[in-house]
Amino acid sequence: MGKDDMIMRLLREVESDFSLALRMGKIDRLQFNQAIKTEMAHLRQKSYIEIEELYYTAAA
Repeated sequence: MGKDDMIMRLLREVESDFSLALRMGKIDRLQFNQAIKTEMAHLRQKSYIEIEELYYTAAA
């Protein structure tokens, strides 16, 4: 699996967590969008091996 595929799957999990916070009123839409962008940028800076470790750790 490619790095971008793993990043997208990791982001779906993160997005799910932030969606819950959004629905509960803990964050607003702007904060939600910013958090997703920040997390995507953070993940893209990591190496393939680091992403792979995160991906398989999250899957466990």
